[in-house]
Amino acid sequence: MTVEPLVVVGWVLLAVVVFEGAGSAFVSWRRAVAVDRRNRAGLALLEARLAAAAVDCGRQGERRRLAWSGTRRLTVVQVVVENSEVRSYLLGPADGGALPPFLPGEYLTFTLWPEAAGGRPLSRCYSLSGDPGELASYRVTIKRAGPPPGEPAAPPGRASTWFHDRVTVGSILEAKAPSGHFLLPAEPDAPVVLIGAGVGITPFMAMLAARARAGVAREFHLFYGCRDGEAHLWRREMVRLAATDERIRLVVAYSRPRPEDRPGVDYQHGGRIDLALLQRLLPANNFDFYLCGPAAMMTELTAGLLAWGVPAERIHGEAFGPASVPLGVAADGAVAHRVAFLRSGKELAWEPARGTLLALAEAGGVALESGCRVGNCGACKLPVKSGEVRYVASPGRAPDPGNCLACVAIPASDLELDA
Repeated sequence: MTVEPLVVVGWVLLAVVVFEGAGSAFVSWRRAVAVDRRNRAGLALLEARLAAAAVDCGRQGERRRLAWSGTRRLTVVQVVVENSEVRSYLLGPADGGALPPFLPGEYLTFTLWPEAAGGRPLSRCYSLSGDPGELASYRVTIKRAGPPPGEPAAPPGRASTWFHDRVTVGSILEAKAPSGHFLLPAEPDAPVVLIGAGVGITPFMAMLAARARAGVAREFHLFYGCRDGEAHLWRREMVRLAATDERIRLVVAYSRPRPEDRPGVDYQHGGRIDLALLQRLLPANNFDFYLCGPAAMMTELTAGLLAWGVPAERIHGEAFGPASVPLGVAADGAVAHRVAFLRSGKELAWEPARGTLLALAEAGGVALESGCRVGNCGACKLPVKSGEVRYVASPGRAPDPGNCLACVAIPASDLELDA
């Protein structure tokens, strides 16, 4: 049978039209599927945000209802020896009432009366390290602090020594309600990088517990540094959380691993956490970075992150204790000033390398009250008789007019202080 050429051409054209139509339909179907997936993902994200907002709203109401002003008596209900240097203290209300919910990253401010303080109270802040959803008790975790670095003859930390040597089950402590500003972004899906060293892991354990309880999709990159396996706090809990959720990326660094510490199993990096490690393991620098640990680590990493292009407002630091130094003390544009401590009869020369007013006073033999040393507790408040100050870290609560917080303030002019 002979087929006319025009018929063949017609069939070919029809096939082309059908094929193109099928291809177009397939592309449209693929697009519809992609749009549907995006819509489903967007709906799931919206539902997660609404659920998180509802939980937060309820917890905020409980916080307002149960929070206390001033100090409250808390009973030590359990003491857990975490390792040779670190202990956790579980605290319940001595009055039998309920404890308000706390936000992961908050701390308790204690008023302590150790004998080494000479009859004067000490104010100290310790991060809450427990699960924010478990409100039968609060947990704080405290390392026994030795002499300051480079000063072996100096006395050990008064507050931590008192906790380790004197505080037992049944002890009564005085504390203010949970507070703080070391908090995760409000968006439940915003990825974060958490960097903790030693006992600086404490606020991050509360964050991990809260994340697991809420079931949010936030991506966590957790870098934890410590000396070795014996100093590794909550190893099993960390590994369990990371193993059950692919959105938690855990990197453990041992600075001085023991022969029995297994690389790739107990830890992933030999050495300290530094910028090179972060740049090697992170996909980019567009995260919120949270740092908690020794002052030297925080100062070095903050400078490195800034040099890497991370905006200053996306770098968050928490540091407590006598070795803590607020970030950015050597503030841009700072020049030398004269600081007079009127009641002590001393006049000291300040320059950026001398640090905060509290550090200047201590180096010059002027005794000042202090507590958290990061602008939270208010123990170092001083009346300013003349001159101006500026802050190298935002105070947790602004002091009354005419006063300054010496632990986070530097001179902006010559100063006269009532101290």
